[in-house]
Amino acid sequence: MIRLLLAILPAILMTACGNNATGSQATSPKPETNQTPVTEYHAVRDSVLRVQIPADTTQSYALYIPASAGAGGKPHSIILFADPHGAGRLPIDKYRKLADRFGMALAGSNNSRNGLDATQCSTYMANIVTDLQARLHYAAGSICLAGFSGGSKVALQTAANNSNIKSIIYAGAALAFQPGAGVHLLGFAGTADMNYSDLLAFASQIPEGSGALVEFAGKHEWPDTSVYQKAFYWLAFRQAGDKKAPASEVLEMQYDDMMNKEIVAAAKKNNALEEVAKCREGVYITSPVTDPLQYKGNIDAIIKTELYQKQLAEKNRQLQGEINQKQMLMQAFQNQNIPYWTKTIGQLRHSSSASDHRLLGFISLGCYSYTSQLIARGDMTGAAHFAAIYELADPDNTDQLYFHAIIAARQGDNAKALKYMQTAVNKGFNDWARADAEPALATVRGAGSFSRLQAASKPGSR
Repeated sequence: MIRLLLAILPAILMTACGNNATGSQATSPKPETNQTPVTEYHAVRDSVLRVQIPADTTQSYALYIPASAGAGGKPHSIILFADPHGAGRLPIDKYRKLADRFGMALAGSNNSRNGLDATQCSTYMANIVTDLQARLHYAAGSICLAGFSGGSKVALQTAANNSNIKSIIYAGAALAFQPGAGVHLLGFAGTADMNYSDLLAFASQIPEGSGALVEFAGKHEWPDTSVYQKAFYWLAFRQAGDKKAPASEVLEMQYDDMMNKEIVAAAKKNNALEEVAKCREGVYITSPVTDPLQYKGNIDAIIKTELYQKQLAEKNRQLQGEINQKQMLMQAFQNQNIPYWTKTIGQLRHSSSASDHRLLGFISLGCYSYTSQLIARGDMTGAAHFAAIYELADPDNTDQLYFHAIIAARQGDNAKALKYMQTAVNKGFNDWARADAEPALATVRGAGSFSRLQAASKPGSR
């Protein structure tokens, strides 16, 4: 992977996102049920279930076993997701067609979420790993941990505390992690993601042969299935490699065809950096089952060109400048007023630079962190200040609207709180478990209009 001249920014902000960043709640073709305990995997194939942890029934996870496992056949691998909002079913609904195609099982924690203690979230995930081992007889080594945003950090921390976990998929965020022997990582970074530079820096520190980063044209969100299918190819090839068995020739041909098209497209754009990145993906993903000579040869040829060297130097310059700008924005959080932020955000919003758009996302991220912390401390004046900046930077973000509702309720303005909640619902808010547990909204919840808002939100959100 490209060794960028970057240093990871200090982890002073909690990675978080609104519903608009994680993608909409997908509609599953089959309804969720409460069939627990699940004692036989073949009895629940092709259905998404809510499974409770026997030792603590307040903990649960969504589970999907595809019919493609075959009669009497259990999937060799299962991907356990950590969503930043504790929406265990969201990534399952998003990727279940890939699970059907590759014959892999999926699970997702309903408890691990942003805003909770990191150690507690890691414990939630570890409990699911234990339950999958006991209930469905999965070996820990065949359970892949995956996460997006704050969920990526949870997946990495959980793996760091469990030496039996050998595969990790991270997207949108990362934390300091040194993979042990036999541990492999695959990362996803949207080029419009505010954490893009941090993800590049993190990936560059992973030992060669232990990880790769898939870059895609996207923002801070769960990757689209056309991108995330690479994780399923990777796991399928790793399964075959671990068993020292040949991989499916069909899968190999499909993967090579997909990557060749992407490499040709990059070459037509004269994007040498993208060509090399795609080839490095190919080397890492296919190496468990074949010697990726074609990909290696392309890399060796391209990195010697003047075009590649110029593009690499320019990218490093831009990303270093972005890091410097982030440091300035972190200082501005401490001492700048609303007029400053109105001007700064306006300039970033009207810029055509991808770096400036990522900085806009960085401001949104910082405002989420500061607003949530100040609300927790009971400082409504401070929370309102950062919520106002948050609204300027990310007006459609449902977390921003939800925070405004809490602040209004704490200040005794229930009508204003309901108005913000109505707008949040209109823009996709559906985290009613969080809203039901928020003490500040207690008086608002007593209003009939609040119940009507819940009823009007997306089906299955509760």
